[in-house]
Amino acid sequence: VPAAKRYPQGRIALGVAARLFPVKGAALALHAVALLAQSHDVQLEVAGAGPELPRLQALAASLGISGRVTFHGAVSDMAAFFVRIDCLLHVPITEAFGLVALEAAAHGCPVLTAAVDGLPEAVEDGVSGVCLAPTLPLAAYVELGGSLEGLPQQVYTPDRDALATPQAVDPVVLARTVEELFGDARRFESFSAAASAHVLRSPNFAAHVRDVLVVVDEFLARRR
Repeated sequence: VPAAKRYPQGRIALGVAARLFPVKGAALALHAVALLAQSHDVQLEVAGAGPELPRLQALAASLGISGRVTFHGAVSDMAAFFVRIDCLLHVPITEAFGLVALEAAAHGCPVLTAAVDGLPEAVEDGVSGVCLAPTLPLAAYVELGGSLEGLPQQVYTPDRDALATPQAVDPVVLARTVEELFGDARRFESFSAAASAHVLRSPNFAAHVRDVLVVVDEFLARRR
């Protein structure tokens, strides 16, 4: 059954759901929240554990938003998490597909994501979320509190159908996109309902899983 969120009457609850590694770009969401907090009542809920947690906690403190960010660690009931938030911010440097984006959209959470690798397959731009082109060089990502540890040398850029040097989503653009999403109650509620309906009727993920399993079976057959 498609889910449709009501427009938040008070604080806007944004979410990040990811393993806390540098490649997931959680530092970018913190900077976006710091920008939004200058004129909006926002809260960031972070579901996930990993070695980046101390760095992210320190970054939130340095940005003056510790009171607006809750680090939940590993969350066992992700359905409840997606019910609690209004929108998912998912802007990794690279990601093969983006299951979390589908899960969030299925619960009526519009997803703001990076237009990189397989993410545009998981997030239908303008329907289940918004795909943002990464434009910041990795040097800028490091300056914003990110790290180069574990990052690939190249990523796939769907708009050019080519491999390219990784870049990061600009937090300014991310914050502006959040403002646009919540700028009109009717538009937000329509977006939420459309995101859920689109993902629940889409065969994309099932087809993706089948394709992956075919590759795995072929690999195992060769090994045998």
